[in-house]
Amino acid sequence: MRQRSLIMLAGLLLIGSSACNQDTTQHPSDSTKTSAQQPPAPGNVLNIDTTSPNDNLTMAPKEWAADSLLLRSPSGSTARYGVKSGRLVLRYGQQLRGERIVMFDDYGLKERIEDKFATYPPGAKGPIRNTMTIVTPDYYYAIDPDSRTAQRVPNRIDDEYMASAESKTTPFAEWLMQRQKAQHVGDTVISGYHCRIIEMQALGGPVRWYAWRGIILREAGEFTQAKTRHMLKAQEIALNIQIPDSIFAPPAGYKITEPQIPKPQPAPTQGK
Repeated sequence: MRQRSLIMLAGLLLIGSSACNQDTTQHPSDSTKTSAQQPPAPGNVLNIDTTSPNDNLTMAPKEWAADSLLLRSPSGSTARYGVKSGRLVLRYGQQLRGERIVMFDDYGLKERIEDKFATYPPGAKGPIRNTMTIVTPDYYYAIDPDSRTAQRVPNRIDDEYMASAESKTTPFAEWLMQRQKAQHVGDTVISGYHCRIIEMQALGGPVRWYAWRGIILREAGEFTQAKTRHMLKAQEIALNIQIPDSIFAPPAGYKITEPQIPKPQPAPTQGK
């Protein structure tokens, strides 16, 4: 059985998150660019909507309000999210502007995240991102739309989860949180959705997620080296909708490579 790994999210959080590559598993390299590597160029700024996020997310229906995680999906598979499928649109605020679109199916077994932002105001030095990540039960894809390329590595995080003793009692999302040393620091309600507040020290800086049923509805983070703070807020959410399988594959015409990832070396034998 295969299962998705956490991004931003990886960020998010996700999920991947915009603050960093948060997952501790081995993935293709993150394609976030900073001002030290690539100064903001018109093509990276002018095609980004600079509208600030609002707090007008439609109120949750009563049946969706509670926060809950599943140990297994109805089919018996591992469940990353407490919802079968969905599509979310989130917008960046504070010192970033841009948009993140998240689509998922099979309780998070399959997920696609399109993440695009630039430092605000336009032309200011700071991080730039235009990426797409796709997770399937078998592979993790890190996709660069600008160069029309993608890196692909096997997705084995579910094997580790299913082989662990915790898989019998701990939902996958909580197991990942513990693995990444993230902490549940409180609870809140966003437009009727009861959320857990989760904090961790990510590679790019500290980040806080507001997660409902494992799904990030809000994110507050900092690119420490770039001295940039951001807030990401959900603007639209649609749940239990039809998501075509074609969404969870790189776009046609992209060049796909499979980088060689070093295998973990065995620990030295004690006494030698």
